[in-house]
Amino acid sequence: MDNQKSTLELETKPVWPLLMQYAIPAIIAMTAASLYNMVDSIFIGQGSGSSAISGLAITFYLSILQLPLVLLLVLVHQHLYRQN
Repeated sequence: MDNQKSTLELETKPVWPLLMQYAIPAIIAMTAASLYNMVDSIFIGQGSGSSAISGLAITFYLSILQLPLVLLLVLVHQHLYRQN
């Protein structure tokens, strides 16, 4: 029943409030992840030096690439599940 309500909401509400409803949490999450990376770089740079920061930079991009891959897998699984 809740799924029908959210689908109806997406069909009837204006686009701008829906965009803000879904975009603001995503913006906050991305800002928090970037802030975490900056603070982590500062602490690692103070303690371990430049080689540790280079390793941190490489792993940051791997973590950024992880999100679209996980979303792809979830959406494909959801699509296949709903077909059956």
